[in-house]
Amino acid sequence: MSQAIRTYLPNVAEGKELLAIFGRQVNSIMRNSAHGVTIVAYVPQSRDQQRIYHSALTDLAKQVEIDGRLHTPAVWKRMTLAAFFEETREMDEFREEWRALGALLIQGRLITTVTSAEFSMELARAYLTYLHALGDEQRVKWSPTSLGREAANDAAGPRSEAA
Repeated sequence: MSQAIRTYLPNVAEGKELLAIFGRQVNSIMRNSAHGVTIVAYVPQSRDQQRIYHSALTDLAKQVEIDGRLHTPAVWKRMTLAAFFEETREMDEFREEWRALGALLIQGRLITTVTSAEFSMELARAYLTYLHALGDEQRVKWSPTSLGREAANDAAGPRSEAA
């Protein structure tokens, strides 16, 4: 008979506490059975993902007007995080993560202290896809960094192919 223990580790600080509880549960299971397997996985977003979506937010801020004017990347981030939450909050793959992050929708308003830095790799990937789709609809000319490529690498690419 196997027993599964599942929990979401929303960030490193809370993860340490939850892992201590998890360790006690695993010890108890191991004492009461002849064998056991433990799999612990937390896949935080990468620094590359953070760099890419911050670059994408900057591209949006420089090129897309809202109500006839440009806004800062910070405004774009708040606006897109709220819209992204609304679009993904009931998706099976993200529902528990949003709940663990403390995201709450009250009377149509996102009430949260959630920051994109707390996203898992999967949620960050979905947020990047969301930002790129939004920008593509607005015909944003993406910088190389916003597409996940460094400008220096792009410049070196054609020269090395030509050689």
